[in-house]
Amino acid sequence: MRTLVAFLTFFGLGGWWACERGWESWQVALFALACGMSVGLIVAWVLTLQRKLNTEGNIRSENAVGKSAQVYLRIPANRSGAGKITLSIQGRSAEYQALTDGAELPTGTQVLVLSQLNNDTFLVARVGRESGLS
Repeated sequence: MRTLVAFLTFFGLGGWWACERGWESWQVALFALACGMSVGLIVAWVLTLQRKLNTEGNIRSENAVGKSAQVYLRIPANRSGAGKITLSIQGRSAEYQALTDGAELPTGTQVLVLSQLNNDTFLVARVGRESGLS
């Protein structure tokens, strides 16, 4: 529909411009057709490019496994409670609940996401020399 509107608009404008210059009717028709077709093709091309930019907006939480994160709210030791982590996933910053099998992880600690326990909870471990993870 947008391409058709662009064609008709520039067909009319091109024809009007050519009429104002005193061109013969066959020249006016040809010029108007060329203007309409040119702009119609450009609009169709731009709309095709725009459709290619479409992306899925859903975050797939399973993509967090194997990524590094930072503890946002402390995580109690030995899965005795849940804390929170923040991480960058699919170009966005996301916050999830987290548990650990090791010692308590204070706020600001760098961790590695080991596995997904459910939709919004992950098992994490400290990253660093003492953990053996890096």
